[in-house]
Amino acid sequence: MSSNSILTKFKEIWAINHAIRLMGWDIETYMPPEGISYRAEEMATLNSLRRRKLLEIKGELDNLDPKNDMEAGIKRVLGREIKYIESIPEEIDMEINKLTAESAVVWRNARL
Repeated sequence: MSSNSILTKFKEIWAINHAIRLMGWDIETYMPPEGISYRAEEMATLNSLRRRKLLEIKGELDNLDPKNDMEAGIKRVLGREIKYIESIPEEIDMEINKLTAESAVVWRNARL
């Protein structure tokens, strides 16, 4: 896999991360408590998609020879992410993501 292909995959992973973070911001600011269970499920699904995309590039990432500092940084960040997701079963990771999203509303209400 070329560095251009890795960068394309990285942009896809980054876009998923960005969507997850926007959803998290919505939970922490404006989301009505009634919608949290749906949003938590959506966030867990996006995280699962993110996991699959990271695992798809694992072998190619190991063989990538970075040509500049940006590519080296991306390789390092993606490598860390892959190491994390390989150490936690997907079911547990999904549950962690759902509970984290649901707890944000509880925290938001408690601090008021």
